[in-house]
Amino acid sequence: MDDDGEPIIDDRGVVTFAVHDHQGSGGVTLFAGDGGLTTELVIVETHIFVSNSKGDVAHLGVPGILTFGPSGNHTVIGHRDPLFGSTVENLGFYRGFNNRGDVAFNYSLANGVHGIAVARVIPEPASVALAPFALAAFARRRPQHE
Repeated sequence: MDDDGEPIIDDRGVVTFAVHDHQGSGGVTLFAGDGGLTTELVIVETHIFVSNSKGDVAHLGVPGILTFGPSGNHTVIGHRDPLFGSTVENLGFYRGFNNRGDVAFNYSLANGVHGIAVARVIPEPASVALAPFALAAFARRRPQHE
């Protein structure tokens, strides 16, 4: 479900929706379908997800921000990953996912810096890698309390 608890539909007519498992793991299972068989995509512990017109889905879960679908499965960034010389403490993601596969997210680092970054898809000879690039104008250091 998106933030309103509703399914989302991409430009190809694929509907992505979530089912909360209130009796089992307590997680959320994402499903996608176009009127035929419905495909289970992934089990996550959150309901924040968005799809693009290529049929890829990005979501924020406990391990971090992930993308999956016809373009492949990728970990964009995870909690405790290194970023800009520090370590990721918190991640935020809402609808920052485009048809190129770029993912915009906010972050807080262990050194007190927080800001907004964009992970861009960079084609490589044999694969596709996601590389974060900071929007430096939005990064700032939090005051340190002693």
